[in-house]
Amino acid sequence: MTVLSKTGEVSFEGLGGRSPIQYCFLQFGAVVFLGVLFFSGSRAGWAAPSQQIELPSNAFSIDDYFSTTQFRELVIASDGKIIAYAVDSIDLKTNKTDPAVYLQSTTRGSLPELIEEIQDGRKFAWIPNQNRLAFLSDRSGTTQLYSYDVQKKTLWLRTNSSSPIVDFQFAPNGNGVVYFTQPTVVGETLYERFRGTEHGIIVDSDTIGSYDFLDPNWGEWPRDPVARESEMWIDIAGSGPRKANIPGSPQYASWSPDGGRLSVTYVAHPRVVSKGVAIGVETSVGIYDVASNGFAPFAEMHMLSESGTRVSFAGDEWIPGTQKILIRRYTERGDFLDRFFPQVVALDLSSEVDINENSLNWVTIEPYGVGNRPMLIPCDDERKFINIVFEGRRSLFRVSKSGDIKRAELLGGRSGSQSLFDFSDGVAQATFVEQSLTEPPEIYIWRQGEGIYRLTSFNENIRSKILPNAREVFWKSKDKTKIHGWLLEPSFPRFASRTLPMVTFVHGGPQYVMPDEFAHYFNLWPYPFEVLAQNGIRVFIPNYRGSRTYGRKFVSPDRVDGEPVDDIISGIDYLVHIGVADPDRLAISGQSHGAWLGPLVMSRARVFAAGSFSEGTGNATLLYDLTPGLLNRDLHSRTYGGSLYKNPQRYVELSPELHFEDLDAAVLFEAGAYASAVPMLGYPKAARHAGMPSEYIVYPKTGHGMTIPRLRRESAERNLDWFRFWLKDEEDPDPSKAEQYNRWRTMRDERCTSEKFTSHPSYCPQ
Repeated sequence: MTVLSKTGEVSFEGLGGRSPIQYCFLQFGAVVFLGVLFFSGSRAGWAAPSQQIELPSNAFSIDDYFSTTQFRELVIASDGKIIAYAVDSIDLKTNKTDPAVYLQSTTRGSLPELIEEIQDGRKFAWIPNQNRLAFLSDRSGTTQLYSYDVQKKTLWLRTNSSSPIVDFQFAPNGNGVVYFTQPTVVGETLYERFRGTEHGIIVDSDTIGSYDFLDPNWGEWPRDPVARESEMWIDIAGSGPRKANIPGSPQYASWSPDGGRLSVTYVAHPRVVSKGVAIGVETSVGIYDVASNGFAPFAEMHMLSESGTRVSFAGDEWIPGTQKILIRRYTERGDFLDRFFPQVVALDLSSEVDINENSLNWVTIEPYGVGNRPMLIPCDDERKFINIVFEGRRSLFRVSKSGDIKRAELLGGRSGSQSLFDFSDGVAQATFVEQSLTEPPEIYIWRQGEGIYRLTSFNENIRSKILPNAREVFWKSKDKTKIHGWLLEPSFPRFASRTLPMVTFVHGGPQYVMPDEFAHYFNLWPYPFEVLAQNGIRVFIPNYRGSRTYGRKFVSPDRVDGEPVDDIISGIDYLVHIGVADPDRLAISGQSHGAWLGPLVMSRARVFAAGSFSEGTGNATLLYDLTPGLLNRDLHSRTYGGSLYKNPQRYVELSPELHFEDLDAAVLFEAGAYASAVPMLGYPKAARHAGMPSEYIVYPKTGHGMTIPRLRRESAERNLDWFRFWLKDEEDPDPSKAEQYNRWRTMRDERCTSEKFTSHPSYCPQ
């Protein structure tokens, strides 16, 4: 059995010194009785079905997810007097997500003003030293740059580009602008060609994947912007655009404080890359002189021939008031995780500099983030900030010269997560969005000498609801590594200090991390964690190894089915040990990578009464076959211990659906018709073969994430009903759900009365 020490360390006794996972493999093919592998005690079921719970009318409900306003963009004017922000709200009646754009004074007690002329805008930015708000819009048919004069209430079309504009930045004095264009992807998608042409089609197995067959919109998605050809244009004081003399494909740029130069991150030798293939970004950095239209490469991408390592550079963060620039270096051995851990150096360009990268004092900022785009916010020569998730919390951190980070002093002792930071000139004011697991998002203002105050009240209706409690939990995994997670708990007194059913949620990624943010995952796949908690089912969300923001070692486990599995199992064991979770009423859930790892945990721990998984693949060999060859070589072959063709047995080990025999769990499977509907089909087949109660739902017009509001509500309701039924024997009295419960009761009766099984699952009647 599993024994937990008083310090939270997990040890394993009664299995000959082996872990439950090792024991499981040794006993493969035999009948494994529940309770042997993981928890002590019997799983014969609870004494009696739970009574139907009537929640107060102001308890947080599924409809409240759709009433929560989300903040998408937020920028403050250079003088700090006004902000602009974009929000999204969901209308279940129209079945749409409605965007809105507001202007608002930063004065306490001010009210937002909806400006009709800019409602279709995106990528908002205040033009320095002007009362004008710049943005991109498609209103003319091709994406162009516009600006809106706040005082005169007038709109100005600033560009007339034949190709869509994808990014822009104004000079520090507001008189110049640099912008980037990329050609529109034209031609039939493979999806259309497969269904419309009368001839055979040659396809490239290195770049084609299952989405090309399933998603009619897949080919319309922009290809990797770094791989596509792009052009950079300069317009000074409205004199008209001129094309900048940049080699290859420029990606983004930033003005020097005096406006005379631009640092440019570019790809010297662009190449077409298929949608979704995660390969390295081969970028370099150069300096563009505005007056002469001259360009000088500065830090160029190169290969280290002795090791095959690729070294690339990026950076466009000038330190205000100086001629110093921050450059980032990526040393990539082929593992895309290297992109999370760049090295940074500040270089003074006031005189000519010859980069000798091996002699520079590079500093690694481990929780830095993903990709090439700048994330550092240099406010002056001493203060450099970074807005990232660190150890499970998104906030503003100050970066020291040695690369260490600590929470920014301006935030004081604030809790929760803060995002979308923007500063006024001189760092006199800042604006940001704050939220937590139990607090919906709102905009806050920081003013030097005055502190922080809340500016908006969009989600006051959500604040009036009775929300669940939330807390951090820590435990030690099998190898003594400290692991972090979140626990959502009911806030009603009737549940206080009681051992309750618990759902463990395995997030996707795997490098994704679950932060301290309100209903964070609901926007990816609509699991109603908060409502589950208020219905007396605790929700445990472990940030297992493989999750970002805990350092390089944490994000790179030795085995994808090793430490992550141990972290999740030991976390559940810990919560059972301290009396939080009922060992007879455990469930597990997951999406994307979590819908692979979650079922793998389920097949090895064998303690779960129920599960729900979406958008995953249960067969690693099928995943390899349906994935573009480039991605397989860059990802799966590296992380799975070799290719499928050289090590097929390893792929069998990593296929949860091949290990469902003797499982008791009742499992709901969900997929999008445009994404994992075909790859996920093996799960319900394997579950049915094993005699597990299960249901498979495919949602139309849905990709890897669910966006259609009514479908999101349907999925959320279904998951709530599923876990209440299998963990608590509760049913929603809504007459429209009668057929659903008839199906589920039939499944339960068939499993519980069958003579083929020797085990008696906890959801079976006494």
